[in-house]
Amino acid sequence: MTIDASGLSGAVREALNEYGQEVREITRDTVRSVARTCRKEIQADSPRKSKKYAKGWRIEETVGRLG
Repeated sequence: MTIDASGLSGAVREALNEYGQEVREITRDTVRSVARTCRKEIQADSPRKSKKYAKGWRIEETVGRLG
C-alpha cells in the first residue's frame, strides 16, 4: 500500500479507528465473560435460606466514559 504525504493523516486516523474498534470489541467480550463468571461465583456463595436471593444476582451493562 502506498500513501502520499497528503493522505497520511487520513490513513493513520483510519488505522487507529479500526484498532480502537477491535480493542472495544475484545474488551466488551472479556468484561462480559468475567461478569458471568463473577455472577456464578456470587450465586454459589449466596445464602441458601431463600433460593430467590441467590438467583437474584444480575449483570447490568452500562456504557460510559471514564475521566
